[in-house]
Amino acid sequence: MTKRFVVDRSRWIRGNSESSKLLRESDGHMCCLGFVCTQLGVPRELLREVGGPAGVDHHALDDFLTNGTGGSRWNSPFANSAIGYNDSMAMEDSERERLLSELFEPHGGMEFVDGEQKPSRLRKWILRS
Repeated sequence: MTKRFVVDRSRWIRGNSESSKLLRESDGHMCCLGFVCTQLGVPRELLREVGGPAGVDHHALDDFLTNGTGGSRWNSPFANSAIGYNDSMAMEDSERERLLSELFEPHGGMEFVDGEQKPSRLRKWILRS
């Protein structure tokens, strides 16, 4: 899988494993894997108040973020690494972003943007048009 994933810092839950969800219903914020799941085509309603990919039964996550099938699913080692970086309270955001970017590089990468800012690839396309 090679797809560049985009995380909006203004809606990103990080550095707190207590309140981290794929999609937190109270404010619509997501952990890094929530952004990944939506960009893989997983409907938002399947992500609400779910703690990790293993709680989502959707084919787009198979072998990338989850292992197993149906009721017997678990987070892949890759997903567990992403969760560890995302939720760690012992690192600054710059380090967290660097580690997540490195982790996702073989899968297309991860880009962090501020609010309504467009990802660099999209900005370049818009400028060429």
